[in-house]
Amino acid sequence: MSSIHEAAIVDALERFSGDVLSLRRHEGIVREIFATAPGEWRLVSGLDLHDAALARLLDGTGQDGASLRVTWLDYPDPSSGYCLIVFFLEGIHWHSVALYNKARLDGAPPGEV
Repeated sequence: MSSIHEAAIVDALERFSGDVLSLRRHEGIVREIFATAPGEWRLVSGLDLHDAALARLLDGTGQDGASLRVTWLDYPDPSSGYCLIVFFLEGIHWHSVALYNKARLDGAPPGEV
């Protein structure tokens, strides 16, 4: 795979992971991630993504999407309401780690987290 093509894949993955964790329309996907036990890897292809552009990009690279995985971990301070979400694509060893306010998703009132 050329470095230009790999750079395009990385760019698309960065946009994808950022969008999933920041856009309200993707809260269902985030809830699906949290339905898995902390530390248990889940195939992103098994999530209800509806992201045809990402699927086409991965298909075009020989990355079938089955290698793209996600997990979440409790934050070291459990009272913070935060957790870590990790995306990982085996084929190019790409990863993204994000701090996520799980308490907000769980409905904690503003200011309590």
